[in-house]
Amino acid sequence: MTAAFFVCLCIGASFCPSSGWGYEFAFGVGSNISNEMHTAQVLIAPCRVWEIAHHPSVSFKFAGELEIIAYQGEITVVGGFVPMLRWYTFSQRGEGLFFEGGIGANLISRQRVRDRNLGGTFIFSDSVGIGYTFRLLERPVSMSFRYRHLSNAGIYKENDGLDALYLIFSFPWH
Repeated sequence: MTAAFFVCLCIGASFCPSSGWGYEFAFGVGSNISNEMHTAQVLIAPCRVWEIAHHPSVSFKFAGELEIIAYQGEITVVGGFVPMLRWYTFSQRGEGLFFEGGIGANLISRQRVRDRNLGGTFIFSDSVGIGYTFRLLERPVSMSFRYRHLSNAGIYKENDGLDALYLIFSFPWH
């Protein structure tokens, strides 16, 4: 599902106009923040970004996400989509300090990661982050820290959830 979304983004990239919207690719590494369980996690998130008219410090992005969680030789894969808002605090859109957040829908390859029971294969991802966008070779590049919570929002009996922190790097392409 996420791979198909990424392919669609790549095909559409040649039609990206100079303003109004664009694409962004994010890659992050993270770990579960639970003391009793240390995971290695990777998040890959190609997304489509839109500028919001009359709000120069806000942008909207719709991301396809592929998350890989490794714990003691077991791999769990999470794939889904998340709409996110990004708000630049002290500057115009595209540079400086920002906050972002969103809630997405996902499918997960296994319902347990160690003793954390996520209840079923359909889960939600809540993400909030803080970051900074700067120019590198005349292109905007972002670095952010993101808290990500996976759970089923109570739709299954079991709902232990899984919390992680990520260091995310993202860059646009047109």
